[in-house]
Amino acid sequence: DFPDARFDAVYALSCLLHVPKADLSTALLEIKRVMAPGGLFFIGVYGGVEQDGPWEDDKHVPRRHFALYLDDQITKIAGSYFILRDFRTIALPESKRSGIHYQRLILQKEAD
Repeated sequence: DFPDARFDAVYALSCLLHVPKADLSTALLEIKRVMAPGGLFFIGVYGGVEQDGPWEDDKHVPRRHFALYLDDQITKIAGSYFILRDFRTIALPESKRSGIHYQRLILQKEAD
């Protein structure tokens, strides 16, 4: 219920990875709507592999949804809504899941 262009900056730290892939565009459009022109958007998510659903060994009840993207996929998706200012990956020490790393994106909403 936030008004349009309300926020100069938005961050999503380890939360968008729980949005099913079919719903990500809806979430990004809503974030874009509430951002001021020229506003910054920080995303931090786990990725590096493709995943869209719960992990078999997730001990949380109910099991959590995990939507993970390859690096080129997440940058392409985010870049279709925002200007991609920076993308970096961060290696995870001793990750239980092969190929997973942390993805950090700095995005910007186009100025009017």
